[in-house]
Amino acid sequence: MSEMNDLLYRAVNGTLYRTQPKPLLDSATCTEEDGASGPSDTEHLRLTEATACAIHCWLETASLDDGETLAGRLYALFVGIFDLNKNGVLDADEEAVLDFILNIAWEYLGSQGVSDTDADALLNHWDTAAATRVFAQLQTLQADTDDADADITCFVWGAGTPLLDAASGAALKHKLALRHSKCGRIKPRKASPAQLSALQKLACRKLHAKQMCAAATLKRLNTHPNRID
Repeated sequence: MSEMNDLLYRAVNGTLYRTQPKPLLDSATCTEEDGASGPSDTEHLRLTEATACAIHCWLETASLDDGETLAGRLYALFVGIFDLNKNGVLDADEEAVLDFILNIAWEYLGSQGVSDTDADALLNHWDTAAATRVFAQLQTLQADTDDADADITCFVWGAGTPLLDAASGAALKHKLALRHSKCGRIKPRKASPAQLSALQKLACRKLHAKQMCAAATLKRLNTHPNRID
């Protein structure tokens, strides 16, 4: 059996860990004292990672469509998180998910030193000049970063390797509560059009491939503190 198949076999059969850890984000098996949350926070974590990945993919932009701006490409990547082939006006559910993504994006940009003024201009108004400034600022920062994946993991979970225990569960729950409390920064919008071009759809597919590839999956598995090598 190959190393990959052995790892997946042990994961499915519960032998990947020395001891079965208590689930961090399962309200059916954990109590409030554990700092545990339910499926909504599980989805929050997924969207947080996807949003940070989308911004990193945006920084890899090498070419734009005729008439497309950097702000437009970032918007397309955010929409592509929940619909790779969107061609029309966002419905109410899609608008709500996009608001959630934009609030997470604002927090991520702030963690990278982007000013609230530029974050507001970019995420509320899709301002071209602000997009250019933010793009250049983040690219400069990324040039000094050896591991983009570690940067994303730190943003999603906090500093250090995530631990599945009561203390870290409570800390994560507090972190998620703070994110929820900042959801007023994105201004209400009228019906938003989202007609992704072929080049934008390609960028979205690259984003999904980067998140779902085997290497990325194994990297997330290997961050577990109780994994047996």
